[in-house]
Amino acid sequence: MRRIPTPNAHVGAPVRSLFQTPVASCGNPSQAMQITSTPCVAICRIDPASGFCIGCGRTSLEIGRWVEMTEPERLALMEGLPSRFSETPALQAAREAFDAMMAARVRTRRRNRI
Repeated sequence: MRRIPTPNAHVGAPVRSLFQTPVASCGNPSQAMQITSTPCVAICRIDPASGFCIGCGRTSLEIGRWVEMTEPERLALMEGLPSRFSETPALQAAREAFDAMMAARVRTRRRNRI
């Protein structure tokens, strides 16, 4: 069963409480896996009005560069993500609309099972 994130649960959360995902190490064959901090909440949609992902708040350029960034660079970027949601009304509205759409889908699925 897929977990539906609660609306804006990640906004204002401590950076370390966000997901840590194992990522295959590209440049060092002696390391099979390394832990990479990521703010990704598996809602990968870029809001055209703001240019930010409505799930994590990153731009498509930041998402694309994520695997090339050092861990300190990632953590520094992650510290500023909560303010993007609070300072960008279009991003906040896009996330709220997405959350409402997902909640409606869950209600519809529940009704169809009965």
